[in-house]
Parts: sequence; structure tokens; C-alpha cells
Amino acid sequence: MTAIKSLIFSRQLLFAIYIIITLIVCAEVFFSGSFIVSGAALLASALCCFGTASFVGSLLARREKNYSPKDLAIIGAIAIVLSGAGIALMAWSGLHFKVFGVRIEGTLWAIIGVFVAVLATKKEYAL
Repeated sequence: MTAIKSLIFSRQLLFAIYIIITLIVCAEVFFSGSFIVSGAALLASALCCFGTASFVGSLLARREKNYSPKDLAIIGAIAIVLSGAGIALMAWSGLHFKVFGVRIEGTLWAIIGVFVAVLATKKEYAL
């Protein structure tokens, strides 16, 4: 029972749900004929999520990896560029979709990806 409880309340489940919804939405857009929008949205979501996760993971593991403030600033700058590029790419793609009757714009979905990465990242994702 504790294994099921820990799985349900795991922060990693947020990350998995975000990825699954992103893949479903991108597949739906892809099969409706918008190949470029689908590819751009998938890449944008990946940039936002993994750019942020690399910084947060490095921040959490800073003592184990002996990162200096300068190292963290460089990793943070790279994460900001990646996440900003992801949000800009998502805005350019014009993606929007409905989940449970609620319309979600692509830029909001990219920002949700950033927050999911902040919440679900562990030390193991450090650079």
C-alpha cells in the first residue's frame, strides 16, 4: 500500500503526466495535418522542461558537485535561454488545445512545463 501511495503522491508523476499529455496533443495535431506545429510544440515543451530541470537539478546537487556560484549562474543562463526559446517557439507555433473542456494556449503549456520541471526535478538530473 505504501508503494501505491508513494507513486500517487510522487512529484515524478507530475512530470510523467505532463509528458504524456504533450505527446497526445502533439500526436493529435500531427495526424490532423499540422506537421510543423506538432514538431515545434514537441520541441518547445522539451526545451522548457529539460532546460529548467538541468538548472534545478544542478542547484540541488551543488554541494555534491562542488558548483561555484559562477557555475550555477552559467547553468542558469543556459536554462533561461532554453526555456525562453521554448516559450517563443511555442508562441510561434500557435498551438492550442482543450483539456477537460478548458482551452489551453501553447505558451501557457510551455510555462506549465517549466513549473513541472521545477517541482519534479531531483539531484540526479544535474549536469
